Amino acid sequence: MQTFAMVVKASGFVAAASRMGIVKSGVSRRTKELEERLATQLAIQTTRTFRLAPT
Repeated sequence: MQTFAMVVKASGFVAAASRMGIVKSGVSRRTKELEERLATQLAIQTTRTFRLAPT
């Protein structure tokens, strides 16, 4: 959950990874695991944008 909170605060996976000192794939993996546990999509990221998924 902390990883996803950082993604939202940093407005993206790459920025969150940089702030956390880990690689982007680690942030993506943690976010995907959280989405699977909650059975919902939390974020939508393209190569240029990041946004929260609609609820």
